[in-house]
Amino acid sequence: MEDKKLNSDERKTMAFASTAHALVHSFMLIFPAVLIPIMNEFDLTSTEGGFLVTFSYLMFGLGALPAGWLTDHFGSRGLIVICMLGSGLSAIFIGYSESYLELAAGLVLLGAFTSIYHPAGLALISRRIRNRPRALGYHGIFGNIGLAGAPFVAGIISSIGEWRDAYLLFGLISLIAATYFLIRPVSERTIEDSQRNSEEVKTKFREVIILFSATVIFGFIYRGTLTFMPYLFTHNVTQWTGIDPIAIGGSVTAAALLVGTFGQWFGGRVAEKYSLTLILSIIWAILIPTLLLMGIFEQYLLIIIAFIFTLVIFASQPVGNTLLAKYISMKSKGKGYGLNIAIGFGIGSFAAPVCGYIAEKTSAGGVFIFLGLLAPIGLVLSIWLNRIERKKLVTG
Repeated sequence: MEDKKLNSDERKTMAFASTAHALVHSFMLIFPAVLIPIMNEFDLTSTEGGFLVTFSYLMFGLGALPAGWLTDHFGSRGLIVICMLGSGLSAIFIGYSESYLELAAGLVLLGAFTSIYHPAGLALISRRIRNRPRALGYHGIFGNIGLAGAPFVAGIISSIGEWRDAYLLFGLISLIAATYFLIRPVSERTIEDSQRNSEEVKTKFREVIILFSATVIFGFIYRGTLTFMPYLFTHNVTQWTGIDPIAIGGSVTAAALLVGTFGQWFGGRVAEKYSLTLILSIIWAILIPTLLLMGIFEQYLLIIIAFIFTLVIFASQPVGNTLLAKYISMKSKGKGYGLNIAIGFGIGSFAAPVCGYIAEKTSAGGVFIFLGLLAPIGLVLSIWLNRIERKKLVTG
């Protein structure tokens, strides 16, 4: 690829997609940051708190299936605006909820509307931007800004006010963003036909199935760690006396996720130059010890290991998304990304109650040790993909 820079239309597309991406991940990370106040208000155990958000995460995953189909048939732009509008209204509903059932219903609605984004947004980028690895890296950076900003802001707001205020704030921001992009929509222009035809490939079903299998493990680990990372830091980072533990949990989580933005950038850059399957294998090999050590260490050592973990796990996202784009045909990208999200985040949604039960029976650190014991499965699957790739290079 000679010209790796984004042109004017591509930059506008990136601004649109990245804004929605940041908001979507903000919405899904508010709950972990305010989990403890919610548990206190409704007198919930860790298991019950994890179960409360399970249906929201499940909708976030399973809703990607119809969203992928709709993307391939109707395009991405309108769906992304609907995502921002619906998510904003759902968050405001949660902010004004007065009962456990209203809170649960709001979380389900929020999961349903946020589920629209990933198949629509990733298909938008893969169809309209030439340098996919770099664009997906930039796109991931904004997702991490949302991931980091939500627990930080929500933790601070919760410590000085009410947890509901965090949902109200992000809901209002989403409605403003949706209104802006309704007034100033992005172009529908796609990659030029000549380039698109030269890149067109048939879907590689064997590779896709193996990659989806690894996505199951990744989704479970991703959702489990992001849900219980604030909980882990609240209990195991205690050296700063005089500061509200909830604020510490949210702030350290935010710092760790900000470190992950560099992982997104790095993953996008190395995906331009090196074997995607080899990079993925190296990433899985690093995730195993970092997860285990997060379950063992406390205080500053825990923070250092957590920074390494977030750097590595987020580097995997532009790599994996670029690899999936390579494996599926142009006309099926929406459905491909939708199925990938449904598998990863749909099954991953069950990490919340499972990890909640483990935390209740053992400790916050026990959650991360458990997840570290699952990671070798992902390593084996990524090595398998790399062997298939090397065999094809040898045989031509």
